Amino acid sequence: MPRSKHLSRLRGIIFKSMNKTILYIIGAAALFFTSCNKFLEHNPDQRSEIETGEQLSELLVSAYPLAAYQGFLEAKTDNIVDNFGMPDYIEVLRKSFLFEDPEYEYQDSPIYYWSNAYKAIASANEALVKIAALPNPEAYNDQKGEALVARAYAHFMLVNLFSKFYHAETASKEPGIPYVMGPQTDLTVKYERETVAITYQKIEADLVEGLRLIKDGYKATRYHFTRSAAHAFASRFYLYQKRYQESLRHAEQAIPGDMIMNLRDYLNVYDKMSWNEFGQHYMSSKEKSNLLIVSAISNYGYQYHANRYSTNQNVFNELVENTPAGLLDVMYYNSYQRELQSYFFEKYDTQFIPSGANATIGLTYTGYSLFDSEEVFFNRMESLVYLGRIDEAVGELNRYVATRVYSYTPARAISKQSIKNYFFSDKADYNDEDYKTGVIETILNFRRVEFLHQGLRYFDLLRHKRTIKRRTNDGKEFEINYDDNRTVAQMPAEVVSSGITLNPR
Repeated sequence: MPRSKHLSRLRGIIFKSMNKTILYIIGAAALFFTSCNKFLEHNPDQRSEIETGEQLSELLVSAYPLAAYQGFLEAKTDNIVDNFGMPDYIEVLRKSFLFEDPEYEYQDSPIYYWSNAYKAIASANEALVKIAALPNPEAYNDQKGEALVARAYAHFMLVNLFSKFYHAETASKEPGIPYVMGPQTDLTVKYERETVAITYQKIEADLVEGLRLIKDGYKATRYHFTRSAAHAFASRFYLYQKRYQESLRHAEQAIPGDMIMNLRDYLNVYDKMSWNEFGQHYMSSKEKSNLLIVSAISNYGYQYHANRYSTNQNVFNELVENTPAGLLDVMYYNSYQRELQSYFFEKYDTQFIPSGANATIGLTYTGYSLFDSEEVFFNRMESLVYLGRIDEAVGELNRYVATRVYSYTPARAISKQSIKNYFFSDKADYNDEDYKTGVIETILNFRRVEFLHQGLRYFDLLRHKRTIKRRTNDGKEFEINYDDNRTVAQMPAEVVSSGITLNPR
């Protein structure tokens, strides 16, 4: 496609219409989560009778958090700046950028995610109890496996958001989150915060057992933890613990064979799309890269590029231009800008669902991919490097670059010399350890480009112990170290009555 067509995209766009056709099937179970139940409340008298695998599968639709973390996490990253002059009406994004606690629970806030994650856990636990009570529970191993992995995933996200990030040297000292392994039958029960290390151990137990049982029995596979999605989760889980051999093994089981062929096809698909087609396809079930998707109650899909705390031109150029492989021009020319201030990829599609036939109020849903092939690919690349297979990783990274530039030539190739030129040009004693460091930095840069607007950059910053710098429009500057208490989201105040201590501030 001629570059001029792409360049025209950079001259400005308009907001999306809110009345597009919805991308994602919103099951009846989703409506259950629109209520504002208290922390971990789950009334056993309201449970329906479940007797078939199909009914169990329907229950498990609600075992995934119908809330979004992408917005408040992305706002904490180095992808976001104070784009003064853009609209400033989204408190959670402003507070997150400043590393302050939002004052209210609303869509796209940490507390909203907390309550929805525990509702998802309650559904997974209910399914497990129902399965155990059936006369032939082994006939429902597929559903049991999904319930276990879904329970593990919700706890995994909670511990990474509401506890200090996992580091082997501190995980046994830092408080984790309550790991709920059964239905809530006593609303006066007291909960304890075990350590991050123990929380991770329980996550792993559920994940390993669940993977053993999942059989891929669903038709709508992208809306459930299939074996592929579960292995993708395991690859992230072990990468975050620096258990690289396990992360590599699960990455290769998530996508057997040539991973490059499973990445989003920017050259032949997205490059030919209009901006609205791009957004409709990116997080949809039609995109082969998406391994697990969810339609969450979230406004972020139309807020992320039209608010004060967003990505500007300088940051965007740093992402796509300044790489050891040069300009990722396919990414550059498939980007957009708003008012010459906010620069972005059109990743999200939203749908407003009225509360009634003639209602003017309702809920906005945004589709999100929780795991995709790009993440699995980069998990594998990072694991290969740390396992000493650097040349193999570099060869695959060059194949990746060829999918993100229009005309790939050997001049674009990442090599030991190009890494030196880019990262260590002034270092006289450049060595193999520097080369390894440069390849890791290259992988993190490519991850940053691919996952822009998705919040995953924040976890990369924490696990690699980076400092996040902030500068506001009025000239105030401060830094957030990886172990700063402010990197941890604050829990709901009402959990204190359940015996849970709040995070220090």
